[in-house]
Amino acid sequence: MKLWRTMISLTLAAVLLICALPLTALAASPTLSVSSENVKINLAESKSTTVEISYRNWPEGGYLNFIAAGPITYEFSGFDVVTINATGTGSATLDVVICRKSDNSVLVKKTVHVTVVNESVKSSNSGSRRNWSSLMKFPSKEEIAAFNKTSNNRSPYISVWMNTSHVGKFCDIAVDFKADYLPSGTYCSLANFYMDYPSLNAKYQKVTLASNGISGYAGFQRLADSNRYISILSFWDLFCYDASGRQTTITPWLIYPKNEKESRFGGEGTGTHYLRDYPWEAEHWYRFIIHRWKNEATGNASVEYWVVDLETKAWTKLCEFDIGTTDFAFTGDVGVFLENFEPSSAGDIRTLEFCNFRVCNLEGNWVPIESAYFEENYHYPGSYQYGSDGKCFWMITSGIPNLAPKQDGVTLTVKNSESGSPF
Repeated sequence: MKLWRTMISLTLAAVLLICALPLTALAASPTLSVSSENVKINLAESKSTTVEISYRNWPEGGYLNFIAAGPITYEFSGFDVVTINATGTGSATLDVVICRKSDNSVLVKKTVHVTVVNESVKSSNSGSRRNWSSLMKFPSKEEIAAFNKTSNNRSPYISVWMNTSHVGKFCDIAVDFKADYLPSGTYCSLANFYMDYPSLNAKYQKVTLASNGISGYAGFQRLADSNRYISILSFWDLFCYDASGRQTTITPWLIYPKNEKESRFGGEGTGTHYLRDYPWEAEHWYRFIIHRWKNEATGNASVEYWVVDLETKAWTKLCEFDIGTTDFAFTGDVGVFLENFEPSSAGDIRTLEFCNFRVCNLEGNWVPIESAYFEENYHYPGSYQYGSDGKCFWMITSGIPNLAPKQDGVTLTVKNSESGSPF
């Protein structure tokens, strides 16, 4: 009986102790994340940039504070976005801090490192337009129109596999590209990629993809509506199986733009993607960038998709996905392809050229990729050519037959004219 009284007394004491604790002691610790911990402002293009702020478990009596050091100032709109303004060149930092009002103590802090420069974003790709008609016979406008009226097939599909396997695992992908001939129904894919998921492989017995291999792809399209030009980033579903065979499906989701929503796709396996209007133009050089970073708010890895107009110097963040798992890395060879997905425009000439392909390994070093395997895939009827001029890879297609001799698969090489970080 004495033992029971002792146990009851201890239990009551524990309950009283818990009740006596302040609410802040029981609440989960606040977390804070920023959309990028390293930003660059180029005064030749813009005097400011923005960083998005997200947080969880906001503390009672807490407030957000900013501390700027170096040639910058800041403006906070109160809508989870801070604008960083450059006042000169050099290195700077902006501390984003959650504090407690009662004693102004710091609860959590994130530092944004800012580099301010004054230089043009340049590309050594500029120059005269390629003489495409010397590479493949050009049909007349009348021949193309007559062919498209009765076309039931797509034009030849050219696939390229960049030799990235030797790099091992990597976190970023960048390439410069241009499409001189850009009819409706065109897809220029700049990264067809595989991803490795160490934490999922350790947790589950088996991890497979709805695509039976490819993890995702990204690029630019001109839709069948000839006035609509878009960017696209797609991920296939991940199927994870535990030892008992129970399946868990992991689907990446859109976290930027904040007011937009990803959509589902099927037909080639199930997955999720985001299509965004972007006015990419024919005869215009762009830089494509896929960037991995860690979302501190969720603890998951995410993928940012950027494009740089190399002629206007404008940077655009197209979208960002939370991958739904704590880590990943790109692995294997990266694919590039030129596709016609609309038979009613199969007869039109399509072109794609690209150069300065590079990936960033897990040590933070950018590695130039200067070798690639080219082949015609799916065997759609028509004409095509591909090659290298030593600086750029190129390809051209039309659904009209007998415009050029057939080509076998071949490994081609270039010498990158730019190296190091593409940022």
